[in-house]
Amino acid sequence: MKRTLRNIMQLLRRYPVAMVLNLAGLSVAFCAFAVIMGYVRYEESFDTFHPHHEDIFRVDQKEVDGVFRSVLPPGFADAVINGSSHVVAGTLYCPFLGEQYVVVRDSSGQEHGFIQEANNVTAGFFDVFGIKLIEGSRDALADPATLALPRSLAEKMFGNVHAVGKHIEIRSGSGFIKGTDWTVGAVFEDLPENSQIRNNILFPVPDGFMDKFSASNFICYLRLDDCSNAGPAADDFNRSFDFSSAPRLGKIELVPLEGLYYLEEGSDGRVFRSGSRSRTAILVVVALLILLAGTFNYTNFYTSLIPSMLRGINTEKVFGASLVSLRLSIMAETLLLSIAAWAVSAVPVYLFAGIGADPAVIAVSLGAVAVSGLLSGLYPAFYATSLQPAMVLKGRCGMPVQGRRMRNILLFVQLSISSALLVFVSHVWLQNRLMNVYDCGFDKDRIAVVNLTSDMVKSSGARFRDILLGNPEIEGVAYAMETVGGQDVYNTQEVEWRDGSFQCFQIWCTPELPEVLGIQVVDGTSFSSTSPYGVIFNKSVRDAYGLETGPLASMGTEVRGFCKDVRLNSLRGGSVPVCFTCVPEKAGFTPVAYVRFSENADRRKVASIVTSAVKGIDPVLPADVLFYDDILAELYGKERSFRKTVMLFSLVAVLLSLFGVFSMVMFDIQSRRRDTALRRVFGASSADVVAYGNRSYMSVSILSVLAGAPAGWIAVSFWLSNFAVRTGPSFWVFATVLVAVPLLVGAVVSVRILAAAGTNPAQVLGNE
Repeated sequence: MKRTLRNIMQLLRRYPVAMVLNLAGLSVAFCAFAVIMGYVRYEESFDTFHPHHEDIFRVDQKEVDGVFRSVLPPGFADAVINGSSHVVAGTLYCPFLGEQYVVVRDSSGQEHGFIQEANNVTAGFFDVFGIKLIEGSRDALADPATLALPRSLAEKMFGNVHAVGKHIEIRSGSGFIKGTDWTVGAVFEDLPENSQIRNNILFPVPDGFMDKFSASNFICYLRLDDCSNAGPAADDFNRSFDFSSAPRLGKIELVPLEGLYYLEEGSDGRVFRSGSRSRTAILVVVALLILLAGTFNYTNFYTSLIPSMLRGINTEKVFGASLVSLRLSIMAETLLLSIAAWAVSAVPVYLFAGIGADPAVIAVSLGAVAVSGLLSGLYPAFYATSLQPAMVLKGRCGMPVQGRRMRNILLFVQLSISSALLVFVSHVWLQNRLMNVYDCGFDKDRIAVVNLTSDMVKSSGARFRDILLGNPEIEGVAYAMETVGGQDVYNTQEVEWRDGSFQCFQIWCTPELPEVLGIQVVDGTSFSSTSPYGVIFNKSVRDAYGLETGPLASMGTEVRGFCKDVRLNSLRGGSVPVCFTCVPEKAGFTPVAYVRFSENADRRKVASIVTSAVKGIDPVLPADVLFYDDILAELYGKERSFRKTVMLFSLVAVLLSLFGVFSMVMFDIQSRRRDTALRRVFGASSADVVAYGNRSYMSVSILSVLAGAPAGWIAVSFWLSNFAVRTGPSFWVFATVLVAVPLLVGAVVSVRILAAAGTNPAQVLGNE
């Protein structure tokens, strides 16, 4: 160990710049690896923190496709809970309640408004998931007038005082919440974010819902006595339930809770939080490639040290040192330096990256450190000690042919990794750009969206519109049931026509919506404020099913017309038929306000105008004014996060490669000082010396791009398979990478060679 530490200190004194660069590169590689592994750990451990997570299951219908495979009628779900002796506890969970407008009063009577997500659940909720209560009763949700809050929300609303017994007023006007005056009956411990269960307000299921078998709006979760009884529990219910009384429902199966995340259901996360195994796999590969690049960098560095190590190695051989001890000493050096690099990387990772001291991530990172450190020293240790002791007479020599070959191979692999990542991340960026600029069939650039409440629109919708239209920047106001183009799941309507039927997304809206959103009606007529009724389909429905204007018996209304195709969901899924259903404001189904502003209007001013109008109707309602930039950012949040991650770590891989080139050039210059000086004496210019020094590096960098770029396209094709609408290969990307990588390498090489070429040749030859 003493010899190892002495050698490390000598290297730091002799080659401080190269040592610092390589240690910094290795630290960055370890940092990137730990961050990515922390994210992978977060996804892989979804819903595994529940006390009995292995015994918790979701109830699905076997032969049903789509979201309604797992979203059940409340009566049917309740029958499942009571359908087997293997069920220890069961609960219904409604994911469609959405944001609610709640108001609390402080001790002085001052009102404070909040917009909070909420869910309906049944009384068995706490027992199924083993949720810890901070205060209140586990039976609180059995009381139709009490609700439950997570600790964070209770503190947000009431501060540090006890929340149980406090009153909350609901001003949303939802049919799933009966009444306006509620009492807090329980406060529970917040759940980790990697769960299907959210930290939302929990309301009991309204009386009378449990007998319904028509509408499907609940997810059913069961906790069994043992996970091995999932099959028997499903069979018990399937044998005993009378399916003839509910012909549209099918036999059930139980799906393990901890496997739901990777089923890739509902990508926008409104119903189910979903991950992508392909995206996770790509991130793992990126992490390993970055670690490999850092390891190769370090191997290259120690391989470059071989000429300077020979005197000491051969001297120790002469005095009887064994090959094993010499090799272990070199590998111990690289291992210790790897541990030092990891220690440096641990500071930003565990203090600022939000990963925390996760034992699994730490164990994997330390394993990577050990493998990287030992592999970095393996080739230099064996190769440097295999040379003949007679080399000690020379003291120093140039890099042996085998060493130069190995360095070039490692550099080739590093630059190939960088090239592949550059091609990959460029196409990821292009796909993200496509998602932002894709023509969804309606205007996005001149629309502001604000969520009100159904009751507000019902009672004050006309007044709100008049206030806004009094400003010259505002050109129109309309209302709808949901955020158009902001989610993957909408209210679904089955339409019967002639001898067939089809499913479509249904948007309840006021008559002005098509005009406000710039949706062009290409056949028939649009809605009218004087007769607010009827439906408008997109024209692909007309073309596919032969639908015509006129009465539509299955919906009890009239087809007014057909508009140009409108895409409501993201590019992850295929386009779904759309039906706009006209209702008057007073119907109370349209809480989302759409505000069309003039072309040259300032967005900040528009937001201020809309906020002031909301305050004029309800002073305590939090008004969150969104533009479609914000809406699309949320819809494609995972894709944007993925793009930023791979862009950052691709840059890391490129920098690591350049660090490797920098170190290689430093040692090449030292071993070629005499050769360079002789060339200068015989008339070679600095440009000639630079061109000669770049020759081998250029060939390696060009070959690495030709090898890495196709691999990058294969990876991006795999990732793009998650999208129904996707970008194709962009040849300008390949051309840019083919030019950029050699240019970057050439710039690093040229800077170092020019600095060395300026040394007086006479001084170099005199020293030699």
